[in-house]
Amino acid sequence: MKNNPHLGSDALAFIQGIVPDTPETRRVEQQELFRLALTQAMREIRKQAGLTQEQLAERLGVGQSWVSKLESVNNDHTFESIITYLDALGAKLELSIILGEEIISVNSKDTATGGIFFKKN
Repeated sequence: MKNNPHLGSDALAFIQGIVPDTPETRRVEQQELFRLALTQAMREIRKQAGLTQEQLAERLGVGQSWVSKLESVNNDHTFESIITYLDALGAKLELSIILGEEIISVNSKDTATGGIFFKKN
């Protein structure tokens, strides 16, 4: 099979030449990179737990296709579905919001009280 001449750095340079560098395109790029990192982390956590998509789906009481969709970068994720997925793996979600020098963390680590905690640094 021949190498595709449209892939690689030349293709990226071409795309950068036709897609304007605007706040909106940078925001979309950031969203897509975050979605990619999140789904990659979720798949890795499931694999570290030694579970297949089917086994995790059984724990959750859903079909394997639900797990597959959630692990797909092509689908939007809701907080509810992410938290449900992670909870079935014994994992918790923590978010940090960064505004200048200030970091605001929101997490659900303390499952003993079932609380969501807000911490400002």
